[in-house]
Amino acid sequence: MKEIEKRSLIAEKDVPKLKKMLDSKAKLVMHKKLHTVLYKSPNYLRFRWEEGNDKTTVTLKIGTYKDAARDEYEMEILTKEVPTFAKIMQQLGYTKCVYFKSECWTYEYGEFRIDLTKHDYLGTILEAEKMASEKESEEKIVKIRREIDSVFEEFDVVELSNEKYMSMLESLFKDALKRVEEQRVLKVKE
Repeated sequence: MKEIEKRSLIAEKDVPKLKKMLDSKAKLVMHKKLHTVLYKSPNYLRFRWEEGNDKTTVTLKIGTYKDAARDEYEMEILTKEVPTFAKIMQQLGYTKCVYFKSECWTYEYGEFRIDLTKHDYLGTILEAEKMASEKESEEKIVKIRREIDSVFEEFDVVELSNEKYMSMLESLFKDALKRVEEQRVLKVKE
């Protein structure tokens, strides 16, 4: 599948107003507290699990944030297997990662998924996305991106540029990047 998404950085003072708009115009489908392990390279790789859940979603995205759409692959593993899976990925070149917590409200708005997420380190980000088939035409992808622009207008938010988002991630990696074996959350329990 291809993920087509755009983000907006939300000032903390604007979060209550935006949340109220989302609650009135979109359908809240999930509220959860999340734990995330994010690898910088060789590709975007993320382990994410909900507090109290025994399943973890592993996401691999191919491409860059500058791409109009990126290939995305997901699978679930048991949360207790995350440390072992991290060791396997370490052998494949994923040697450094960051760990952070977040709180997320997920909404359905027409054909779009909207996540309003308060992240440690990054702040609050609204993300609107739609999945498309791997064979989706470039014209269709451009059309979906324009539709996301309309969603942003509806909720009175401004797109976070890919450059700014990459800069935010670089700051996160600069401040919190550690070798896999240094991440307490990835320690294999003996």
